[in-house]
Amino acid sequence: LDAVMESRYRFAVDTVDMGGVPVTRWTAPFDSLVMAHGWLEGDIAFFTVGQGIADLVAPSPSRRLAENNLFQATTGEAPRPNNGHFFANLEALSEAENNLLLPPLPQQGLLGSEAIEAIGVTATVLSDRQVRYDMMAILKRGDRPGDLPLTDAAPTEPSAPEVTPAPEAAPPATSE
Repeated sequence: LDAVMESRYRFAVDTVDMGGVPVTRWTAPFDSLVMAHGWLEGDIAFFTVGQGIADLVAPSPSRRLAENNLFQATTGEAPRPNNGHFFANLEALSEAENNLLLPPLPQQGLLGSEAIEAIGVTATVLSDRQVRYDMMAILKRGDRPGDLPLTDAAPTEPSAPEVTPAPEAAPPATSE
């Protein structure tokens, strides 16, 4: 992949050591875009987009992802063992507008309504033909609703339901 980025897309590819973690950086012509990838301790792969983002990940972030409450809530009930997680903190992504060189989140629908705080997806390979995906969305807690508005209509008595008489059961016929 590094060779393709260098030959086909003309990115500058270099490997740097960040606190004992080898990080491969792809830099676009004129430094317009920087992406980086590597492996952290515990077989954790990372991929970053944006200038200086890799510095926040390698050698290790100040707080582990496993300690993040939203990550725990979206992946904690996932099957064990599994084949990996995808996690997106939508609240943090919406605050990081114009920082990641990614398009903004859609303003219409659930993502734009700010109703979803985080999404977690866990993949589990069950067989050579089956993969199970468990998805969990954390919804934001809203304010308590207020009192319902008063109406001018007088309350009505509920009408008694109409009862149909049950047919009388006839004794079974006997043969004589």
